[in-house]
Amino acid sequence: MSTSIQYKVQVGIPYGHLSEMIQWCTDYCQSNWKYQVLDYGGKDPGNYEFIFDDERDYVQFLMWKK
Repeated sequence: MSTSIQYKVQVGIPYGHLSEMIQWCTDYCQSNWKYQVLDYGGKDPGNYEFIFDDERDYVQFLMWKK
């Protein structure tokens, strides 16, 4: 039985900046990743969860977001 570990991080993203996050993941992640909308923003930031299959991608994303 194989278990799949996923690494998750919730991020508040201001309106118009989601595409930056998606582009960064597309350019720099080595393994599968995805995101889901937790709460749509309007004038306030929306809340999203980014999910990574690889721990290295997850850590790199966290460091980039700092």
